[in-house]
Amino acid sequence: MAAELGIGEITLTDILKELEKPSRDPRESMPAPILRSDVLDMKDLKPGMILKGTVRNVIDFGVFVDIGVHQDGLVHISQMSDRYIKHPMEVVSVGIMQYAALVPCSVAALTAKGFAEFLGAHGEHFALPAVTAFDWRSAGLTVLLALCCAAVSILFCVVLHCTEHLYKKWIPDEWLRITAGGCLVILMTKLLGTTDYLGAGMDVIELAMEGKVIAAAFLVKMVFTAVSLGSGFRGGEIVPTLFVGATFGCLFGQVTGLSPSLAAACGMASVFCGVTNCPVSSLLLSFELFGFECMPFFLLSVSIAYLESGYYGLYHSQKILYSKTKLKFINTYTKE
Repeated sequence: MAAELGIGEITLTDILKELEKPSRDPRESMPAPILRSDVLDMKDLKPGMILKGTVRNVIDFGVFVDIGVHQDGLVHISQMSDRYIKHPMEVVSVGIMQYAALVPCSVAALTAKGFAEFLGAHGEHFALPAVTAFDWRSAGLTVLLALCCAAVSILFCVVLHCTEHLYKKWIPDEWLRITAGGCLVILMTKLLGTTDYLGAGMDVIELAMEGKVIAAAFLVKMVFTAVSLGSGFRGGEIVPTLFVGATFGCLFGQVTGLSPSLAAACGMASVFCGVTNCPVSSLLLSFELFGFECMPFFLLSVSIAYLESGYYGLYHSQKILYSKTKLKFINTYTKE
Protein backbone atom coordinates (compact mmCIF):
# COMPACT_ATOMS: atom_id res chain seq x y z
CA MET A 1 0.00 0.00 0.00
CA ALA A 2 2.85 2.37 0.81
CA ALA A 3 4.31 1.86 -2.67
CA GLU A 4 0.94 2.49 -4.29
CA LEU A 5 0.47 5.73 -2.39
CA GLY A 6 4.07 6.81 -2.96
CA ILE A 7 4.83 7.30 0.72
CA GLY A 8 7.13 5.63 3.24
CA GLU A 9 6.02 2.76 5.46
CA ILE A 10 6.58 4.79 8.65
CA THR A 11 4.41 7.62 7.32
CA LEU A 12 1.69 5.16 6.36
CA THR A 13 1.80 3.60 9.83
CA ASP A 14 1.38 7.01 11.43
CA ILE A 15 -1.59 7.80 9.17
CA LEU A 16 -3.29 4.51 10.04
CA LYS A 17 -2.75 5.03 13.76
CA GLU A 18 -4.19 8.54 13.50
CA LEU A 19 -7.25 7.20 11.68
CA GLU A 20 -7.69 4.56 14.38
CA LYS A 21 -7.29 7.08 17.21
CA PRO A 22 -7.60 10.74 16.13
CA SER A 23 -5.76 13.42 18.12
CA ARG A 24 -3.94 10.84 20.20
CA ASP A 25 -1.68 12.13 22.96
CA PRO A 26 1.95 11.02 22.44
CA ARG A 27 2.34 10.86 26.24
CA GLU A 28 0.10 7.80 26.24
CA SER A 29 3.01 5.75 24.88
CA MET A 30 5.18 6.76 27.86
CA PRO A 31 5.26 4.85 31.16
CA ALA A 32 2.05 5.82 32.94
CA PRO A 33 2.11 6.95 36.57
CA ILE A 34 0.72 4.41 39.03
CA LEU A 35 -2.54 5.89 40.29
CA ARG A 36 -4.04 4.96 43.64
CA SER A 37 -6.92 2.50 43.40
CA ASP A 38 -8.65 4.07 46.39
CA VAL A 39 -8.74 7.55 44.81
CA LEU A 40 -11.25 7.54 41.99
CA ASP A 41 -13.28 10.67 42.63
CA MET A 42 -12.94 14.14 44.13
CA LYS A 43 -14.65 12.96 47.34
CA ASP A 44 -11.87 10.40 47.86
CA LEU A 45 -9.25 13.14 48.25
CA LYS A 46 -8.06 13.99 51.75
CA PRO A 47 -5.68 16.70 53.03
CA GLY A 48 -2.07 15.51 53.18
CA MET A 49 -2.35 12.85 50.47
CA ILE A 50 0.68 12.34 48.21
CA LEU A 51 -0.42 11.36 44.70
CA LYS A 52 1.26 10.63 41.38
CA GLY A 53 -0.09 12.04 38.13
CA THR A 54 0.55 13.31 34.62
CA VAL A 55 1.25 16.96 33.86
CA ARG A 56 -1.36 18.06 31.31
CA ASN A 57 -0.71 21.78 31.03
CA VAL A 58 1.97 24.26 32.08
CA ILE A 59 1.02 27.86 32.82
CA ASP A 60 2.84 30.83 34.34
CA PHE A 61 1.54 30.22 37.87
CA GLY A 62 1.75 26.43 38.02
CA VAL A 63 0.79 23.17 36.32
CA PHE A 64 -2.39 21.15 35.92
CA VAL A 65 -1.95 17.48 36.84
CA ASP A 66 -4.21 14.53 36.05
CA ILE A 67 -4.39 12.34 39.18
CA GLY A 68 -7.23 10.11 38.00
CA VAL A 69 -10.27 11.81 39.53
CA HIS A 70 -11.73 13.15 36.25
CA GLN A 71 -10.64 16.68 37.13
CA ASP A 72 -7.10 18.00 36.73
CA GLY A 73 -5.62 19.50 39.86
CA LEU A 74 -3.59 22.72 40.01
CA VAL A 75 -0.15 22.62 41.59
CA HIS A 76 0.73 26.24 42.32
CA ILE A 77 4.23 27.45 41.44
CA SER A 78 4.93 28.11 45.13
CA GLN A 79 4.44 24.39 45.86
CA MET A 80 6.48 22.97 42.97
CA SER A 81 9.93 23.23 44.50
CA ASP A 82 11.70 23.70 47.82
CA ARG A 83 13.37 26.83 46.42
CA TYR A 84 12.27 29.99 44.67
CA ILE A 85 11.53 29.52 40.96
CA LYS A 86 10.47 32.13 38.42
CA HIS A 87 8.56 29.78 36.12
CA PRO A 88 7.24 26.21 36.32
CA MET A 89 9.43 25.19 33.34
CA GLU A 90 12.42 25.36 35.71
CA VAL A 91 11.23 22.20 37.44
CA VAL A 92 8.92 20.33 35.07
CA SER A 93 10.30 18.01 32.42
CA VAL A 94 12.35 19.32 29.52
CA GLY A 95 11.85 17.68 26.15
CA ILE A 96 8.22 18.27 25.18
CA MET A 97 7.38 21.02 22.71
CA GLN A 98 3.94 22.47 23.46
CA TYR A 99 2.96 23.70 19.99
CA ALA A 100 -0.36 24.97 21.32
CA ALA A 101 1.65 27.80 22.89
CA LEU A 102 3.41 28.73 19.63
CA VAL A 103 0.99 31.45 18.49
CA PRO A 104 0.49 33.06 21.94
CA CYS A 105 4.25 33.07 22.56
CA SER A 106 4.98 34.54 19.13
CA VAL A 107 2.40 37.30 19.53
CA ALA A 108 3.57 38.06 23.07
CA ALA A 109 7.23 38.23 21.98
CA LEU A 110 6.55 40.53 19.04
CA THR A 111 4.26 42.73 21.14
CA ALA A 112 6.87 43.04 23.87
CA LYS A 113 9.58 43.86 21.32
CA GLY A 114 7.44 46.53 19.68
CA PHE A 115 6.47 48.08 23.00
CA ALA A 116 10.10 48.15 24.17
CA GLU A 117 11.19 49.87 20.96
CA PHE A 118 8.33 52.35 21.33
CA LEU A 119 9.76 53.27 24.73
CA GLY A 120 13.23 53.64 23.23
CA ALA A 121 14.71 50.38 24.52
CA HIS A 122 16.52 48.24 21.94
CA GLY A 123 17.97 44.76 22.25
CA GLU A 124 21.65 43.92 22.00
CA HIS A 125 23.08 43.15 18.58
CA PHE A 126 26.69 42.40 17.73
CA ALA A 127 28.13 42.88 14.26
CA LEU A 128 30.83 40.30 13.59
CA PRO A 129 33.79 41.88 11.72
CA ALA A 130 33.88 39.41 8.83
CA VAL A 131 32.07 36.26 7.78
CA THR A 132 34.36 33.22 7.98
CA ALA A 133 34.08 30.66 5.20
CA PHE A 134 32.48 27.42 6.38
CA ASP A 135 35.01 24.83 5.22
CA TRP A 136 36.51 21.65 6.65
CA ARG A 137 39.05 23.50 8.78
CA SER A 138 36.63 26.00 10.28
CA ALA A 139 34.01 23.29 10.80
CA GLY A 140 36.56 21.09 12.59
CA LEU A 141 37.61 23.95 14.86
CA THR A 142 33.96 24.71 15.58
CA VAL A 143 33.40 21.10 16.66
CA LEU A 144 36.44 21.33 18.94
CA LEU A 145 35.17 24.63 20.35
CA ALA A 146 31.74 23.10 21.04
CA LEU A 147 33.34 20.19 22.91
CA CYS A 148 35.35 22.61 25.02
CA CYS A 149 32.27 24.75 25.67
CA ALA A 150 30.38 21.66 26.83
CA ALA A 151 33.17 21.04 29.35
CA VAL A 152 33.08 24.70 30.43
CA SER A 153 29.31 24.55 30.93
CA ILE A 154 29.68 21.44 33.11
CA LEU A 155 32.42 23.14 35.12
CA PHE A 156 30.24 26.24 35.55
CA CYS A 157 27.30 24.20 36.89
CA VAL A 158 29.49 22.15 39.22
CA VAL A 159 31.25 25.24 40.61
CA LEU A 160 27.93 26.99 41.26
CA HIS A 161 26.31 24.03 43.00
CA CYS A 162 29.41 23.04 45.01
CA THR A 163 29.88 26.61 46.22
CA GLU A 164 26.27 26.74 47.36
CA HIS A 165 26.67 23.47 49.28
CA LEU A 166 29.91 24.68 50.93
CA TYR A 167 28.27 27.93 52.02
CA LYS A 168 25.40 26.02 53.63
CA LYS A 169 27.79 23.59 55.31
CA TRP A 170 30.17 26.15 56.82
CA ILE A 171 27.74 29.06 57.38
CA PRO A 172 24.31 27.63 58.28
CA ASP A 173 22.76 30.99 59.11
CA GLU A 174 21.44 32.52 55.87
CA TRP A 175 21.94 36.11 57.04
CA LEU A 176 25.58 35.52 57.90
CA ARG A 177 25.98 33.57 54.67
CA ILE A 178 24.79 36.36 52.42
CA THR A 179 26.84 38.90 54.40
CA ALA A 180 29.95 36.77 53.94
CA GLY A 181 29.24 36.47 50.21
CA GLY A 182 28.92 40.23 49.82
CA CYS A 183 32.17 40.81 51.73
CA LEU A 184 34.00 38.26 49.57
CA VAL A 185 32.80 39.97 46.37
CA ILE A 186 34.04 43.34 47.68
CA LEU A 187 37.38 41.83 48.70
CA MET A 188 37.94 40.13 45.33
CA THR A 189 37.03 43.34 43.49
CA LYS A 190 39.55 45.31 45.54
CA LEU A 191 42.27 42.72 45.01
CA LEU A 192 41.77 42.66 41.23
CA GLY A 193 41.40 46.43 41.00
CA THR A 194 38.60 46.25 38.44
CA THR A 195 34.81 46.08 38.33
CA ASP A 196 34.78 44.16 35.05
CA TYR A 197 33.45 41.04 36.78
CA LEU A 198 30.54 42.74 38.51
CA GLY A 199 27.08 43.01 37.00
CA ALA A 200 26.31 42.07 33.42
CA GLY A 201 29.82 42.74 32.10
CA MET A 202 28.56 43.84 28.69
CA ASP A 203 31.72 45.92 28.14
CA VAL A 204 33.83 42.76 28.45
CA ILE A 205 31.49 40.84 26.14
CA GLU A 206 31.75 43.60 23.53
CA LEU A 207 35.56 43.47 23.75
CA ALA A 208 35.42 39.68 23.28
CA MET A 209 33.37 40.21 20.12
CA GLU A 210 36.18 42.46 18.91
CA GLY A 211 38.74 39.71 19.59
CA LYS A 212 40.11 41.15 22.83
CA VAL A 213 40.10 39.15 26.04
CA ILE A 214 42.07 38.44 29.21
CA ALA A 215 42.95 34.73 29.27
CA ALA A 216 41.52 33.99 32.73
CA ALA A 217 38.42 36.17 32.35
CA PHE A 218 35.97 33.27 32.00
CA LEU A 219 37.33 31.54 35.12
CA VAL A 220 37.29 34.73 37.20
CA LYS A 221 33.68 35.39 36.20
CA MET A 222 32.75 31.86 37.26
CA VAL A 223 34.24 32.50 40.70
CA PHE A 224 32.49 35.84 41.13
CA THR A 225 29.16 34.33 40.06
CA ALA A 226 29.53 31.29 42.33
CA VAL A 227 30.47 33.42 45.34
CA SER A 228 27.50 35.74 44.75
CA LEU A 229 24.76 33.23 43.94
CA GLY A 230 26.02 30.53 46.29
CA SER A 231 25.74 32.84 49.29
CA GLY A 232 22.07 33.49 48.65
CA PHE A 233 21.79 36.34 46.15
CA ARG A 234 19.06 35.49 43.64
CA GLY A 235 18.90 35.96 39.87
CA GLY A 236 21.70 36.54 37.43
CA GLU A 237 22.64 33.05 36.26
CA ILE A 238 22.09 33.66 32.54
CA VAL A 239 24.09 36.82 31.78
CA PRO A 240 27.24 35.44 33.50
CA THR A 241 26.81 32.40 31.25
CA LEU A 242 26.98 34.67 28.20
CA PHE A 243 30.06 36.40 29.65
CA VAL A 244 31.82 33.07 30.30
CA GLY A 245 30.96 31.70 26.85
CA ALA A 246 32.04 34.83 24.97
CA THR A 247 35.37 35.23 26.79
CA PHE A 248 36.23 31.54 26.57
CA GLY A 249 35.30 31.44 22.89
CA CYS A 250 37.44 34.48 22.14
CA LEU A 251 40.39 32.88 23.94
CA PHE A 252 39.87 29.67 21.94
CA GLY A 253 39.91 31.65 18.70
CA GLN A 254 43.15 33.41 19.63
CA VAL A 255 44.84 30.09 20.42
CA THR A 256 43.59 28.03 17.44
CA GLY A 257 43.39 30.62 14.67
CA LEU A 258 39.62 30.53 14.30
CA SER A 259 38.20 34.04 14.07
CA PRO A 260 38.12 35.22 17.73
CA SER A 261 34.92 37.17 17.11
CA LEU A 262 33.15 34.19 15.56
CA ALA A 263 34.50 31.89 18.28
CA ALA A 264 33.20 34.31 20.95
CA ALA A 265 29.73 34.26 19.36
CA CYS A 266 29.69 30.45 19.10
CA GLY A 267 31.07 30.15 22.62
CA MET A 268 28.33 32.37 24.01
CA ALA A 269 25.56 30.30 22.40
CA SER A 270 27.19 26.95 23.22
CA VAL A 271 27.82 27.56 26.91
CA PHE A 272 24.32 29.01 27.26
CA CYS A 273 22.94 25.84 25.69
CA GLY A 274 25.08 23.61 27.90
CA VAL A 275 23.87 25.10 31.19
CA THR A 276 20.20 25.52 30.23
CA ASN A 277 19.67 22.40 28.06
CA CYS A 278 17.70 24.54 25.61
CA PRO A 279 19.18 24.11 22.09
CA VAL A 280 16.30 25.76 20.21
CA SER A 281 16.38 28.84 22.46
CA SER A 282 20.15 28.99 22.10
CA LEU A 283 19.92 29.00 18.31
CA LEU A 284 17.25 31.71 18.33
CA LEU A 285 19.38 33.73 20.74
CA SER A 286 22.41 33.49 18.45
CA PHE A 287 20.36 34.55 15.42
CA GLU A 288 18.95 37.52 17.32
CA LEU A 289 22.35 38.67 18.60
CA PHE A 290 24.53 37.95 15.56
CA GLY A 291 22.30 37.51 12.52
CA PHE A 292 22.06 34.56 10.12
CA GLU A 293 25.32 34.96 8.18
CA CYS A 294 27.15 32.51 10.48
CA MET A 295 24.22 30.13 10.92
CA PRO A 296 26.19 26.93 10.06
CA PHE A 297 28.66 27.64 12.86
CA PHE A 298 25.91 28.29 15.41
CA LEU A 299 23.96 25.21 14.38
CA LEU A 300 27.02 22.97 14.65
CA SER A 301 28.34 24.38 17.92
CA VAL A 302 25.00 24.50 19.75
CA SER A 303 23.97 20.97 18.76
CA ILE A 304 27.28 19.43 19.81
CA ALA A 305 27.46 21.43 23.05
CA TYR A 306 23.94 20.23 23.92
CA LEU A 307 24.87 16.62 23.21
CA GLU A 308 28.17 16.63 25.09
CA SER A 309 27.16 18.69 28.13
CA GLY A 310 25.45 15.66 29.60
CA TYR A 311 22.67 16.13 32.09
CA TYR A 312 24.14 18.99 34.08
CA GLY A 313 22.16 22.20 34.49
CA LEU A 314 21.91 25.49 36.36
CA TYR A 315 18.65 24.52 38.03
CA HIS A 316 18.56 21.77 40.65
CA SER A 317 15.04 20.60 39.87
CA GLN A 318 15.13 20.74 36.06
CA LYS A 319 14.21 17.43 34.48
CA ILE A 320 15.29 16.02 31.12
CA LEU A 321 12.50 13.97 29.58
CA TYR A 322 14.36 12.20 26.76
CA SER A 323 17.91 10.92 26.41
CA LYS A 324 20.29 13.18 24.51
CA THR A 325 21.95 10.27 22.73
CA LYS A 326 19.17 7.81 21.92
CA LEU A 327 15.40 7.57 21.47
CA LYS A 328 14.73 6.72 25.09
CA PHE A 329 12.40 8.10 27.75
CA ILE A 330 14.52 8.85 30.87
CA ASN A 331 12.73 11.64 32.81
CA THR A 332 15.76 12.42 35.00
CA TYR A 333 16.82 15.41 37.08
CA THR A 334 19.85 17.42 36.04
CA LYS A 335 23.08 16.64 37.85
CA GLU A 336 24.81 18.90 40.31
